[in-house]
Amino acid sequence: MMIVPSDRSLERLGQRTARRILHQKKRQKGRFAAPSIIALVGPLGAGKTTFLRGFARGLGIRRRVVSPTFLLARRYRIPHRFEIRDSRFEIYPRWFWHLDVYRLHGHKDLAGLDFSEILVDPANIVAIEWAEKVKKALPKRTTWITFRHHSKGRIVHFRKPR
Repeated sequence: MMIVPSDRSLERLGQRTARRILHQKKRQKGRFAAPSIIALVGPLGAGKTTFLRGFARGLGIRRRVVSPTFLLARRYRIPHRFEIRDSRFEIYPRWFWHLDVYRLHGHKDLAGLDFSEILVDPANIVAIEWAEKVKKALPKRTTWITFRHHSKGRIVHFRKPR
């Protein structure tokens, strides 16, 4: 658990988190067969989207990242220089999926999105805002990040998969 004092600090934390995930994937080269899944939880304005702006930048994505509240999902191409090549597998990771499930009532509302395919494709890095709404649909390997308001900024808590 940490206190993050500003939006800029929150974006930098997102960048570092993305780079850590890419580094882990490079270390696991040839052994990973699953996407990286990040579940973000917290009230409105707690910093989930701000964190993901920095996260996308850490993946090398230069496009402006906005919350897909009304679209449900946005997909961004991860630049080639961040891809990992392995002779036995395709190139990973290839796509960053940003989902915002605020408007959903539960995991059954994800059926039209091909959500299960997104969660199993090893070429994906998936970040889900308001993930508590679809918790039943998420695998145990999901990393959970909780955001809360604090008088000195925001409290961010990482819970790594088992």
